[in-house]
Amino acid sequence: MIDQHAMEFLEELINCFGPSGFEREPAKIVKKYVSPYADKVYTDKLGSLMFSRRGSADSPTVLLPGHVDEVGFIVSSINKLGFLTFNPLGGWFDQVLLGQRVKVKTEKGIIPGIIAANLPTCYLRASERRLL
Repeated sequence: MIDQHAMEFLEELINCFGPSGFEREPAKIVKKYVSPYADKVYTDKLGSLMFSRRGSADSPTVLLPGHVDEVGFIVSSINKLGFLTFNPLGGWFDQVLLGQRVKVKTEKGIIPGIIAANLPTCYLRASERRLL
């Protein structure tokens, strides 16, 4: 069974903001959790976070690779009504996006949102199309 400290770490990591290119927050959380178990903690110029721990034998050497980013989006425009357009950061299966809840991170905080789409104009009457 997983201990409470590990569960709190996973919850904090899962709920933090960390799409590709914005990994600083999840890396900080991972560093705080893993550091007590590591002999050495270091980063490279790209921001990769690495840990090492010397075992009691010379071999075998074990590598546990991972990544801390998640797929996300970057806002590309905001229209007069406040609707956003966005581009993906990472790979998405776009057929599942409609109706998904999102968190939009701004300078003033996080704004909740839902991904929506315009109704294709072929389903609108001529009088309705003029409103668009």
